Amino acid sequence: MADKNTPDFTNSAYTSMLPAWDLWTDVLAGQDKIKAKKHTYLPKEPGELDEDYDRRLAQSLFFEDARDCQINLGGMVFRKSPSLRDDVPELLRQFAENIDNAGTHINVFLQRLFEDAFYGHSFIVIDRPPQSPDVRTAADEIASGARSYWCMRQAKDAVNFRPLVINGKTGIGQISFKECTKEPDGRFGEQEVVRYRVYLLDDQGDARWELWRETGEIDPITGNKKMVLESGDLIRTKRGAPLKRLPIAVHYGEREGFLESRPPLKGIADIVIAFYQKYSDLSHLQHYTCVPTLVVTGINDDTATFKLGGNQALILPSGATAAFISANGESLDRLWKDLEMLQKRLIAKGLDFVQEDHRHPATATEITLAYTERTSKLAKMVRSLIDCTENALQITAEIEGIEMPSREDGGGSISVGVDENALTLTPDQLRILSEMNERGQLTLRTLWAIMQRADQLPEDFDADKEEAAVNAAAIAQMELNAKQFDAGLESTP
Repeated sequence: MADKNTPDFTNSAYTSMLPAWDLWTDVLAGQDKIKAKKHTYLPKEPGELDEDYDRRLAQSLFFEDARDCQINLGGMVFRKSPSLRDDVPELLRQFAENIDNAGTHINVFLQRLFEDAFYGHSFIVIDRPPQSPDVRTAADEIASGARSYWCMRQAKDAVNFRPLVINGKTGIGQISFKECTKEPDGRFGEQEVVRYRVYLLDDQGDARWELWRETGEIDPITGNKKMVLESGDLIRTKRGAPLKRLPIAVHYGEREGFLESRPPLKGIADIVIAFYQKYSDLSHLQHYTCVPTLVVTGINDDTATFKLGGNQALILPSGATAAFISANGESLDRLWKDLEMLQKRLIAKGLDFVQEDHRHPATATEITLAYTERTSKLAKMVRSLIDCTENALQITAEIEGIEMPSREDGGGSISVGVDENALTLTPDQLRILSEMNERGQLTLRTLWAIMQRADQLPEDFDADKEEAAVNAAAIAQMELNAKQFDAGLESTP
């Protein structure tokens, strides 16, 4: 049992979330990882020989629909790049060009953060190295690297954590992140070193950090890995004052509690595993159904062998017969129907690309509800990404000593390319809105506003220019109709 007094202790919340993280990791890794785990995802049948199982495993095929869905959803959110609003301080704008102090632009950083939240949640940790006496200006600070920068942490990195309520608001009172690094071992070798970085608020409400390292030794009494405290200190602002909150912001994919979550696409992961197993059964049965077996009767010699091929004839002694036997394959239809049902479940869970099923078509209502639900979950993720980023900007501003009107809005705000409140506008809904406009029940400006929120208009769409063009076209049409009327011709509609 892990020692509750060392930072490698894993709390109950971490333990309960771990199986879902393992599943999502394997599903994203794809077919090679899924097949490598053999019985975990493709159980062995009772009495099945090892060689038969290995043959069935080799013939199985895993489809990466879950990974495709994550990529498509991320593409929807980041089709347009995020942008810092005008209220973001200039210094933070400069930091945004290299937000992690390793050359990563904030837009790329946020996209990776968003993808990590498909495990359930992810973290931004703001760090700042000690101030060098040679740094005198902001330019010197940026050039030297002695400035605040952001680090990304995955949900599975946080092995234990504790909430803390301050002024009625729940925050992180303590958290431990596991860090694994490769360090030189000898002239050419390397070894993995495991450390735990702990952030906590002490009795005075000051933020502190500690860095612990696994020694590789085992305590003979407890049987636990020995840990040593390498370093630690207060977390200070640029001006030297202790920070009064932990420099950590959280982005949730699907929140279930304080630092507790589940992968938003876990339902899809479960379905693709079920599809993998069912498709394996179908491929296995199809092999035996489609490959007939030769049966020879009337021969007593058990050692007799026969080779068949397209250019060979089978010659038997008098009285012997040969015939093929094959399965009728009646069970295959049921397997196909099961696969079709699983495919429809994938559609209901929010896959972007809905393939029409000609034999069992999904209704328009089913597709609309599935898309609306997916969009709603996506909107929550986008809203959480905005909140997390703005929280990280606030913490960075506080650490850098930027004058702030209040602790809650000093870092400024950010906009993401997609409107998290965007409407789900189907073709039928668009037709109804257009008819309302024609009947005078909806203005053209309002129709355009709805379409723009639903991302149905070009990026460079200008309502004023469009309205002027529409009016000009209407006047030109009226003048043409007048000329046709004067000439005794039928007016052009």
